[in-house]
Amino acid sequence: WCATDPRLLRLNELFESRTLGCHTGDHKTGHHWITDAEAFYNRFVEIFGQDESMQQADLFMCGEPVFFCRLLSYFGKPVVGYISTPLSVNIDA
Repeated sequence: WCATDPRLLRLNELFESRTLGCHTGDHKTGHHWITDAEAFYNRFVEIFGQDESMQQADLFMCGEPVFFCRLLSYFGKPVVGYISTPLSVNIDA
């Protein structure tokens, strides 16, 4: 996660880190979950909705979590996604 851009830090506030109970041994890493998808979307639009460089893009590319593709669709431009995980990954709302 970006630790220097204040805009992204505001989005990071809506993530919750959890250790999944199914992980054992040395693989108990934290996983980040968006706890309120609607609040995250609204904050994204509040922060980036008027960003000139985002508005001028010809297209967007997204990956994981898939939910980020929805964020980029706000700008009404084509969104090309590379998706290799279930659609609901990282969404707990």
